[in-house]
Amino acid sequence: LQDFASFRTISHERREGLARTRLDGARSAKGKFITFIDKKCRPDTDYLSSFVQKGRNIVIGSPYTDKGKGIWTRALSLVKMKLYYPYFNHPFEDIELDSEAYAKFKNKGGGGSMFGLREYFLDVSKNMSTGVHVNDDSLLISELSNIEPILKTADAKIEYLNRTGFIENIVHLYNRGPKFVDFYAKPGRRFFVPIVLLVVLLLLNIAMLIVNPVFVLYELIAIVVLSFVAALYLANDVDDFFAALIIAPLSLFVFSAGVVRGVILKLSGKI
Repeated sequence: LQDFASFRTISHERREGLARTRLDGARSAKGKFITFIDKKCRPDTDYLSSFVQKGRNIVIGSPYTDKGKGIWTRALSLVKMKLYYPYFNHPFEDIELDSEAYAKFKNKGGGGSMFGLREYFLDVSKNMSTGVHVNDDSLLISELSNIEPILKTADAKIEYLNRTGFIENIVHLYNRGPKFVDFYAKPGRRFFVPIVLLVVLLLLNIAMLIVNPVFVLYELIAIVVLSFVAALYLANDVDDFFAALIIAPLSLFVFSAGVVRGVILKLSGKI
């Protein structure tokens, strides 16, 4: 623990995971309100004042990216802009989310950045898991929305600084799989069925390759065609098209491999 003029830093000797890190930070904090900023993110200069001016106890902000900062950033921005439209890289009016509204809103993206009463966070965190692979973002915001409605605003902006290195992005996407599975691999949650279908598809692929190795050729052709169609759907210009054509299928493959790893860890009781 280190003290500076206006803030303190806490460092873990080993990797403890996002949930544990947030909880330790909140317990160490002294103020009435806390805010969370993920690594690889840079808040705009008016980030905190935009939250405070809302006069609310729980506010979630708006992440954005600059497509001009590399092929990975461009491709992932295109996917998020479609997936979370209009709440990513687009202006939108403030939205009030109670627990029922947030359950539906999750389909359009979660917080990105959060500001709220420290006592609220500590209260809802008491019974939450803090394992290394835990990704508690959606669960955390969902639990907070049970206390009082949350305000989602585009005014509090935070720039997501995507990784630019090839290996760095591959490793990150692969490691996201177990965190994704930890929250969503439960009946009734949004991605439970896709996770089950992914595992079934993987097992079917393995069986088909054993029975008929030529099957891999047809599968590769299908992947190329689908990648081309997906790139056309995501792209707004030529640069977008080639970025999506190269990065989108690669990202999906690596992330899917991470999800499979997460399922194995889940079944073995390690997460």
